[in-house]
Amino acid sequence: MIWNRSMMKSKVDDIEDRLLRLNQILEIKLSQFTPYDKKRVITEVDFLFKTIELKRIQLSQNRFEFKGNPIPPESNMIQTKGKIVKTGLNVNVNTYNELLFKDISNQRFKLSVEQSEKHVLLLGVESSIIDQDKSMIPSSTHIKQVKHSIINLKVEGPIFIHDVSYSILILNCHQLRLHNITNCIIIIEQVMNDRIIIENCTDLLIMAKNEGQVIEVDDFNWPTKMTINPHYKYIPNNHHEYLLNQIHYLLTDIPPNQLHNHISTTLLQIT
Repeated sequence: MIWNRSMMKSKVDDIEDRLLRLNQILEIKLSQFTPYDKKRVITEVDFLFKTIELKRIQLSQNRFEFKGNPIPPESNMIQTKGKIVKTGLNVNVNTYNELLFKDISNQRFKLSVEQSEKHVLLLGVESSIIDQDKSMIPSSTHIKQVKHSIINLKVEGPIFIHDVSYSILILNCHQLRLHNITNCIIIIEQVMNDRIIIENCTDLLIMAKNEGQVIEVDDFNWPTKMTINPHYKYIPNNHHEYLLNQIHYLLTDIPPNQLHNHISTTLLQIT
């Protein structure tokens, strides 16, 4: 049997769905495991998620990409799979319901496409603000190579984030995995079991947006809970109002090319 891209994409989707269901069960039972077994399970599941993401990227390479002005005029439209996708960008929409947003610099970038898109790849963001149209909630998202930016996203399923520095991430998702994230503010609106997973991360400042919510952190590089983890801190309650007001100010009043200094100042203020 010869497998084409469409068949492989369908198989990857099926494997991811099965893994998500398995992971839901494991996360409920995780507190019953010994520290050794807990780390082993998390490591193995994370490896499977990484493998799925790698395969998605391989299937998506050289197939589609978005570049240029992110704010689409209402009059420009592209027909894809029987549905209309509004866009003002130079687009080659692929046939697998995946979108790549690439090389975004010094921009206010709003993800605004039809909700049918299953998976979003966001690669290469600098000094930009990434937001989304309320009608666009992808089922999963992979973000990589971000600095001096603000990303505010809601995703139905998992978010995988790699290689980010000096940025603010405001996230609402089913599952969150952070890899190689440094000097960043992480604000969690919602995540399953109020738990996130980090690996090779340093100088994270973490905050739950909802009052009374406590975010648990599983760190591959610091498996014990018996001593204080040096890789992250929780933002004190007395800084929450200041931080939310500061983010609102950055989102509405600051040009993207000035985000670098303002984010660095914000990090210093709440450290």
